[in-house]
Formats: sequence, C-alpha cells, structure tokens
Amino acid sequence: MARHRLLRSRGRLLSARRPPRRARAAVATLFFANGAAYAGWVPRIPEVRAALGLSEGALGAALLGVGAGALVGSLAAAPLVSRCGSRGVATTAALGLCAALVLPGLAGSWAALLAALVVVGGLDALTDVAMNAHGVVVERGYQRSILNGFHAVWSLGAVVGAASGSAAAAARTPVPAHLAAAGFVLAASVAGSAPALLPGHVDRSGPHPLRVALPGRALALLAALALAVAVAEGAPGDWSAVYLADTLGVGPGAAGAAYAAFSAAMLAGRLLGDAVVTRRGHVATTRAGATLAALGLGSGLLVGTPAAVVAGFGVAGLGLATVFPALFSAAGNVPGTTAGVGIASVSLVARLGFLLSPALVGAVATVADLTAGLWLVVGAVALVALCASAVAPAPRSR
Repeated sequence: MARHRLLRSRGRLLSARRPPRRARAAVATLFFANGAAYAGWVPRIPEVRAALGLSEGALGAALLGVGAGALVGSLAAAPLVSRCGSRGVATTAALGLCAALVLPGLAGSWAALLAALVVVGGLDALTDVAMNAHGVVVERGYQRSILNGFHAVWSLGAVVGAASGSAAAAARTPVPAHLAAAGFVLAASVAGSAPALLPGHVDRSGPHPLRVALPGRALALLAALALAVAVAEGAPGDWSAVYLADTLGVGPGAAGAAYAAFSAAMLAGRLLGDAVVTRRGHVATTRAGATLAALGLGSGLLVGTPAAVVAGFGVAGLGLATVFPALFSAAGNVPGTTAGVGIASVSLVARLGFLLSPALVGAVATVADLTAGLWLVVGAVALVALCASAVAPAPRSR
C-alpha cells in the first residue's frame, strides 16, 4: 500500500512537470480565432460602405471606432485579468468577439457602424491581452519560447479569415450571413478548446484598479519599445503600396508586393522564431532581428528600385517577426506585477502606436517626402535594436 501511494505520488509529480500541451493547443485556437475574426470582415468593407452610401472620409471616421474600442479594451484588460484570470477573460471576450462580428454587417447607418466597430475593437483588444497573458503562463510550463508560434497561428488565422471573406464576397453571400456563419464557426472552436486552458487561479491576483499602470522603469521601457515596433509594423500596411505606386511608379497590380513580402516573411519568421529564441535567447534574437530589419529596409530605400524596396520590406518583416512576442513575454514576466497587467500596459501603448503610425509617417512625408517618412520607420527599428536588453527574462515567483 505504501509503495502504491509512493508510485501514485511520483506519477502526480511527473504529470505536473509535463509541459501543458493541451493548454498550448487551446491558446493556439484562441490566437487563430482572433486573427480570423477581424480579417474576415475586412474584404466586406467596400460592400458595407456602398450599402450605407459613405464617403471615404465618413468610412475612415467609422473605422476609427476599432482603434477607440481597442484602447478601451486594453485599458480594461488589466483589472479584469487580475480579478478573473486570463482563462475566463480570454474565453469570454473571444466568444463575445465572435458574436459581435455580425454587427457591422447589420449596421443601418454611419452611427450604428461606428458603434459596432467600437464593440468589435474593444472585444478584440481584450481577447488579445488575455490570450497573450495566458500564453505567457503556458510558456512558463515549457521553460522555453513558444509565444512566437502563437503569433504565427494568429497570422495564419488572418490569412484564412481574409481568404474566406474574399470568397464570400466573390460568391455574393450577404454580408450579415457570412459574418454570422464565420462567427459561429470560430465561437464553436473557442468553446470546444476552452476546457483545456489552464485553471483560472494560475494568474488571478484579486481586485485591481481600473487603470493600466507602469510600475517601474522595466515596464515603461518595454511600453516605449512597443510604441516603436507598432510604428514600424503599421507602416508597411499603410504606406508601402503608396510608396511603390506614387514614388517608384509601380502599377496597381504590383503595388501590394511589398506588404505581401513583409507579411509572408513575418509569418515565416514567427514559425521559426521559437527555435531561434530557445537557442539564442530573447535579447540576442531581438537585437539581431531589429538590426536586420533596419539594415534591410534602409538598404532598400537607399537603392530605390521597386525590387530592392520589396526585398527590403521582406527583410524587415523577417527581422521584426519575433520582437512583439519577445516584448509580450518580457512584459508578462516583469517582477512585481501579473502577466495580465504587464501585457495590458504594453498592448495599450502598442495600439496607440498603430493609430499614430500613419499620421507620423504622413507628417514627415508632408514636410519632406515619403522616402523620409519611411526613414522614420528605420530609425524606430534601430532604437529597438539599441534597447534590446529590455526584453531580458526576469525570474518570477509565480
């Protein structure tokens, strides 16, 4: 009997030491659903604009609702994750996002569209923070980097969502029907995988004030780097096609090549990123990646040919692939705070960066030209390379 109890005790100990593989798969499902949800709506934007008779300015103002909602969601994430744990917040917010996905398709006016996008943006940001926080906790169980893989799955979800949305648009599927069906499928996948997530108590710390604080220099520096990375990651989507078309004279059919190269390289980098980080560490990988991105994009701008610029954006995507996962991993392990609070702080500033990116580059382009505006991106990435030591992992007690 004593021997049986000893063996059973040893079995529990070995089980506790095993990496939480089921939880890892469940977190990957959350990332996939989050990436696919909003990306599936993007191809239907022209139809919604036409149905509501919106001008470009009115549509742009409505789309700002996503950013406004995201800021509110990021702000609310820290207290919610602290009080409820990342498991409950991630699952509830993801299911809410799937349900809210149909709202833009049902909007009958500009105001209704704006309100729908505020809701979608808020739930998207809340899901983003909570699933990254849970991913960091799962990563601790592996004692090696796995967060890049989650972000790669997010990119895959975005590709699948955009492709399915384009297919639905080509088939003339009504927008509400398409978004409702997509939301249902994604919600079913989230609900099916949720029981495999880690227990809620693993990162629940009790009540937390309704604010995002920066408790110390470490988290403040990570937030500053997140701002720089967000400016750098936002610029390819906002300006690369414009640069190729207006500055280099590339035709419409090829103007999207730079952003395609950036996105494909980033996906490849994230698929390979965990192995590189495990071998070289977060600091060395971040420094090398940011340096590669700055040199690649800078070289492309200096050469100034379409092929060089496309290649430069591709190299930048590869170099930047592991930086945001490294920032989130470091923020989720800052001593003296929880994963949810740290990641929410960095996420909030990053979303501000994505909102500011087009305006910052555009302002420089107005004063000088768009080439100078893109050199701002090179400078932002170079700053990340110089401050890469900020992503060094810190020992934690929880």
